[in-house]
Order: sequence, then C-alpha cells, then structure tokens
Amino acid sequence: MADLVAILNFIIGLMPLIDKVVSLIESMFSRSSGDRKKAMAVSMVNALVAAGAPGVVVPDGVVGKMIDGVVWAKNVGGVFTHESPGKVEVSPFEMLGPFPVTGP
Repeated sequence: MADLVAILNFIIGLMPLIDKVVSLIESMFSRSSGDRKKAMAVSMVNALVAAGAPGVVVPDGVVGKMIDGVVWAKNVGGVFTHESPGKVEVSPFEMLGPFPVTGP
C-alpha cells in the first residue's frame, strides 16, 4: 500500500510539469497535429522525469493519458481554441473508463 501511495504522490506531482509542457508545446507548435504535439510532450516529460528523478520509471501510457486530461481541461476551459471544425472532444472518463468505488 505504501508503494501505491508513493506512486500516486509522484503522479500528482507530475501534473504541474505536464501542464507547463503542454502549454509550451501548444505555443510553439500550435499548427502541428494533436498526435505530433502529444508525442513531443510525452517525450519531453519522460526526458525531464529521467533527468530529475533517475531510476523512476513511469509506466507506459500514464504520461500520455495525463497529457490527454490536461489538454481536455484546457479545451473545455477555453484556454486552447481550435479552428478545425468537427474536432472530437473526449473526456478523461471516456479515456480511462469508470472508476470502481469501494468502501465500508
């Protein structure tokens, strides 16, 4: 259980970094495709984690899903605007699926 808490704390700590990286990539490459921007952001976050926390390995797909969530929030919040008609918005709940609820 302690490992799970440590992993969750680490992932929560990544959110401000991911937010900054997503904003940086969007400002520099706004005309690039979403897939290309996501690949650049994933690569940058993984490189920063490797440099800042040697030995820590973030499981495949986690950073990408976190980036998707940040982009979704910025799209919904109006921070990012898109000129492409027909853009499909996907919420984090659709990406990750339902969360099991357990309790007493």
